[in-house]
Amino acid sequence: MACIKKRRGKWVVDWRDSAGRRHWETQPDREKAKERLSEILNPSEESEAPVETRTFQQYAEWWLENCAKGAIKASTFEEYQSVLRKHVYPALARFNSPK
Repeated sequence: MACIKKRRGKWVVDWRDSAGRRHWETQPDREKAKERLSEILNPSEESEAPVETRTFQQYAEWWLENCAKGAIKASTFEEYQSVLRKHVYPALARFNSPK
């Protein structure tokens, strides 16, 4: 849901993204707010994100090395690796195998 409202003397475009997070953008006048709301509700083809081509396993391994490794303890890192290898990858493989 998205709307335009006047708040404290400014025009505000209020909406929630696909993840459910709320966003507010202030605009100088109502017409600009309407234009921005239109852009949000009807995104152009150019702004569409590219299709992800990595598999879950490739992404998970990248995330472990590039994001998690420096932010968590070594024991937690090893536990994440173990859970992915023993439980998550095999479970996802069952969904991808032909029946």
